Amino acid sequence: MTPLKLLIVLLFILITGELWASVSPGLQTDLIRVDRTLTNQEMQQISDSSFKEFIQKVAGLFPRESARQPGPVKEIVSINSELLAAGKAMRELKRLTFRHPQNLQESMDFLKECSRSEEYISTINALCLGHALDLAQTFRIPFDLTGYPKTQIELAQLTLPQ
Repeated sequence: MTPLKLLIVLLFILITGELWASVSPGLQTDLIRVDRTLTNQEMQQISDSSFKEFIQKVAGLFPRESARQPGPVKEIVSINSELLAAGKAMRELKRLTFRHPQNLQESMDFLKECSRSEEYISTINALCLGHALDLAQTFRIPFDLTGYPKTQIELAQLTLPQ
C-alpha cells in the first residue's frame, strides 16, 4: 500500500468516528462548527433552503487544488485537519440526507460534481465519490462509475461501510 493510500485509510478511520460538523442553533447556517453534530431537533427543523446553505458551507471546507503547495510527501500532514473537517462535514450532510430524503437528488448532484471537480484535491474527490456511492447503495439507486479513474474508485470504496 502506498503512503498516500495508507494516509487516506487512516483518515477514513478517524472520519467514521464521532461526527462534528454542525449548523448553529436556530438554523443560522453562517458557520459550520467543528465542535458537535446536529441535534435531532435541529435536523427536524432543516428546511430545503437551509439544506442548500449547508451544502455550500460543506463545499467551503474542502481543500482546493490551487492552495496545495508542492513539497515532499511528509508535508501532506499539513492538510490532515482540513481533510478531517471536510470528511466529517460530508458525513453530516449524509446524515441530513437520510433524515430528509427529499433532498437526496441535491446531495447526489453535489457529491457527483465534487467527485469530478478539478478544483478540489484528489482525496476530496475520492471522499465525495465514496459518500455518493454510499447514498446510492442505501437508497438503491444506480450509480454509473464510467469515466472515474480506477484509483479514485478504489479509494472511494475504502470509505464504504463494511
